[in-house]
Amino acid sequence: MLRSTFTGLNMAFLGLNASQKALDVTGQNITNLHTTGYSRQRLDQVAIGPPGPSPYSTVYGARVGQGVLVTGVSQIRDPYLDNRYRAQLSKVGTEDARYAVLEDIGDIFDNVDTNRMQEALDDVVKQMQQLSPKVGTGAEDNLIRSSFEVLLNFIHQNATDLETIRTDLEDKMENTVLKDINEILKGIQEYNVTIRNSQVMGDPALELKDERNLLIDELATYFPINITYDKKMMGSACAVETMSISIEYTDKDGNSQWLKLVEDDEAATLEFKQEEVTQTDENGNPVVDEQGNEVKVMKSYVDVIPAGAVDANGNPDPTQAVKLTDTSIPQGVLKGDLQMLNCYGQFDGSGVKGLGYYETLFNSFVYTMATEMNKLNNQYGFYMKDANGKPVDANGNTITDPEKETAAMDPNWNGDLFESADGKTINAKNIRVSEKWKSGEIQLVTSEELAHGKLDSTANDNLLQMMKLLSTEEIDFKYPTYGGVIYHGNMPNGYANIQAQFGIDSKGTLSVLDSHMQVLENAADNRESVMGVNLDEEVMSLLKYSQAYGACARLMTTMDEALERLINNTGIVGR
Repeated sequence: MLRSTFTGLNMAFLGLNASQKALDVTGQNITNLHTTGYSRQRLDQVAIGPPGPSPYSTVYGARVGQGVLVTGVSQIRDPYLDNRYRAQLSKVGTEDARYAVLEDIGDIFDNVDTNRMQEALDDVVKQMQQLSPKVGTGAEDNLIRSSFEVLLNFIHQNATDLETIRTDLEDKMENTVLKDINEILKGIQEYNVTIRNSQVMGDPALELKDERNLLIDELATYFPINITYDKKMMGSACAVETMSISIEYTDKDGNSQWLKLVEDDEAATLEFKQEEVTQTDENGNPVVDEQGNEVKVMKSYVDVIPAGAVDANGNPDPTQAVKLTDTSIPQGVLKGDLQMLNCYGQFDGSGVKGLGYYETLFNSFVYTMATEMNKLNNQYGFYMKDANGKPVDANGNTITDPEKETAAMDPNWNGDLFESADGKTINAKNIRVSEKWKSGEIQLVTSEELAHGKLDSTANDNLLQMMKLLSTEEIDFKYPTYGGVIYHGNMPNGYANIQAQFGIDSKGTLSVLDSHMQVLENAADNRESVMGVNLDEEVMSLLKYSQAYGACARLMTTMDEALERLINNTGIVGR
């Protein structure tokens, strides 16, 4: 049976068309060799089978196909490699966010600051060494107080710098991180709509998908995401792609839940929130201060109104918001930032040394120094004085000969050298030289003899204890918000311990970050090997499709010659 007269020509034409399209796709790949986020494209084609059964068909008939059919253009991507790359982005995001804050902390507690604090402590001790045991309210006492005020200025500056880091991080969370996330989600939503509309018009919108994938990669740095693709029928014969993005989180009961961030043409809304809660220790028990009151701290979290959660007016419904905390998100920049804002390391059992951990270490140093100095200045009490500052006996009579008479002890004596400016537990922010010491109402108690009214005493036993406390004596550093011993050592090392702990944490975080970065680079290379444009491969494709195009053209010429002979040279015998 003869084939249809023009089947061969149509087959050659289809081959030419397929080769031309393949050359166009190859050219698109080559010209986008350095386009960020571009995914290598390929021509999708299928072979056209032989025609249907014919009444003239026999078992001996050879049925030949009818050429090639171009079905479309698609991207070359591996979903597994995409997921692996994005999951690693989240891990890098966590450590990178934490390390960025640690660098800021390191700028406060660096070697220069530690040396400066050591010099300030040394200056206090130096002034104590120059204090005459016989002088209780003279210039030397003022010099010691002035040296302490210089020390407190350093402390206040560091406390302010720590508070600035916290304020800046809160501002970054509210006005940068969450703003970026909301814009990314909005952008993905808009791309979903544009891609869907393009596909309705017959355009696969591959370049738009590349732009959307860049946003998805960026979103993956903030938290691990799960992406689901599906098909949606638009009429009886048109199917378009739909996409949803969700994250897995842990609710307050410890159960795993899924939260929709994007649902085709709907996007979630994230908002930064804070609440005051009772601080808890590593056992989950409420922490109380020296007055027995529960200690309150600010905890940061993120409220998420899921995609599609709207009220009766079509606006995002805050009553359906989901609370995300540093413990409910598995990885990502959002988790890292929340950890640095909320976590106190060993002091709350979180194990993460956030800003609260370093604030507690610093407060412990300040609190221990102040309370121990106050304790030494109060340990012997102090004698009662008349209007002229002379010691008096139990009957209120001025003592004329301190060597023969004993001064009465003042039952209302409070010799605290340091106090809290706001009435709360002494910390780095609120510590100050006591108003009584400033006014001269109290003085530095240099000895037990002086405390008991022996004004001509040359003893300096208490002053030596103070000097030893500030230089070499090993003590337990504590803070009321933590029941145990935070550090054991001398005063200079107590401050240097903050830098040491920072160094350990910083080095550990950087090591983990470097490890995650190596895995990320490996995942990126593997993904790029699939989706990236390889110039050598594209040049080979150019040669291949160029040869195919030439062969199809030759086929068309050959079929034309055959038809010409059939039409013009058949049936003319005898003419």
